[in-house]
Amino acid sequence: MKYLFFTIALFISTVTIAQTSDTQKELLKDVVSVQNGKFTVTDLTLVTLSNGNTLQIKMYAEAPATGVISRDNFVVYWSTIQESMLDELAKDDNATMETLSQLIGNADFEVNIYMTALGVQVETKSSTGVTRMTKKWSDYD
Repeated sequence: MKYLFFTIALFISTVTIAQTSDTQKELLKDVVSVQNGKFTVTDLTLVTLSNGNTLQIKMYAEAPATGVISRDNFVVYWSTIQESMLDELAKDDNATMETLSQLIGNADFEVNIYMTALGVQVETKSSTGVTRMTKKWSDYD
């Protein structure tokens, strides 16, 4: 009985250490990169709906790296828009989402977010076409 307890405890601690290590690696990754004087971020997500249908979603955002928005606020705006878009796209309560390291073929849905000194534009592209929503920063007051 002691051997069984020891084996289970060892297994649980090993799994916990492995999960902690993976989590730590994720936490150390930069979400945002700076390229050509711009903050940029790209996220690729595979959504699997309860009926088995799948959607690949590519989300991208960019903003000037100086003089418009801080890196922290860029991440906040990006995360807020990303979360609301993914929630809207996956209204299926049983849908699952998985982050992809690369697309498998072409994205079914693309979201591009452009932040400038004057405001933000959210552009969506899908098989039904392209739509854009543009707002000035003052619209958020």
